[in-house]
Amino acid sequence: KEWRAYESSKNGKAQNMFYRVALIDKFMPSTTGVMQYDHKVSESAGSGNPYFISDDINLNLIHNLTYKTSVSFGLAYTWNSYDRPTTSGGVTKKRRDTIIQPRLAMRYYLKKWLSTDLTYIFRKKMSNFKSNKYVDNRVTWGVNAQF
Repeated sequence: KEWRAYESSKNGKAQNMFYRVALIDKFMPSTTGVMQYDHKVSESAGSGNPYFISDDINLNLIHNLTYKTSVSFGLAYTWNSYDRPTTSGGVTKKRRDTIIQPRLAMRYYLKKWLSTDLTYIFRKKMSNFKSNKYVDNRVTWGVNAQF
């Protein structure tokens, strides 16, 4: 693991720490719920900030329709905060981003260790800087192997 320390005008130093807390509950024999909270320090790409602090709350509900087929619904809420002021469009202030991301997926198990899934993700990023706002719609297809 690589360990980095960042100078921070407010807190002295920030280190690339990662915290995760997760609760998993089986509501019914075929339905599982997952609630997860993550807190991490990530490197920033530009904007005069070497890092940003990110907090994520993820809620997922997974329901097995049959032995081989499951559907899941997820909702993620993320907020990012930057320690140093950012300048964009002639305005200088501390940047804050919020991301809302609902997700719907279907998984089919070809074998116990091999599955394929189709996922739709809607992502809306809001920021106190207009140039960092966007909306993204994404459909993905994947193949998963577990050994």
